[in-house]
Amino acid sequence: MRFCAILILSVISILNNLELKSQTVVKTLSNGCKLERSLFLNEKKIGVYNKRGRLVKLSADEIKCQKIFLYQSYSLIDYGIILKYPEVIYKDACIIADILSSYDPSEILSFTKPIGERKKISIQDINKYYTYLDASVDYVVSINIIVKDSLITQYSYTYKPNMSDVIISYTCVFTYDKNNRIVKLEKIYSRHYETKEIIYENK
Repeated sequence: MRFCAILILSVISILNNLELKSQTVVKTLSNGCKLERSLFLNEKKIGVYNKRGRLVKLSADEIKCQKIFLYQSYSLIDYGIILKYPEVIYKDACIIADILSSYDPSEILSFTKPIGERKKISIQDINKYYTYLDASVDYVVSINIIVKDSLITQYSYTYKPNMSDVIISYTCVFTYDKNNRIVKLEKIYSRHYETKEIIYENK
């Protein structure tokens, strides 16, 4: 009996250690300033740290939205794209995943052409509205995605923000680490230049 109890405790301890090892603290910096610090478990966000360093877990509604978002983001593999930790680029991942999932993978091939070791997916005349969590609205006109070794290296799209008639061009360049995680984004839009750095720390 005592042996069984010790065995059960050992198994629980091993499982707890495995969970801790799969937990990652992700820090996002915008132009060098801290933007957000979050806790991820198996590449899925489980909460955000507040200013006092306390972890605020996702609400039930946020978890529902997260499930839909992650399902769509991970379905990018059907289009030859791998995207780890998609929540660190939430808005960009929403646009890319939603637009591509509007087409059958075989249709996307007709929009794709090779460029050396890379491939370029170019879709014009999208003409679709996107509403984000902050209530902002973009009317997307076209998109271009460059992929190398199943990773998005750059993508750009043209859009009209918040129901205006002004067309804006947005470009984002991604840098990855050896684990194929995005560690840097360089964004250019409306004469603005922004960099985001993403730091992954095992807890």
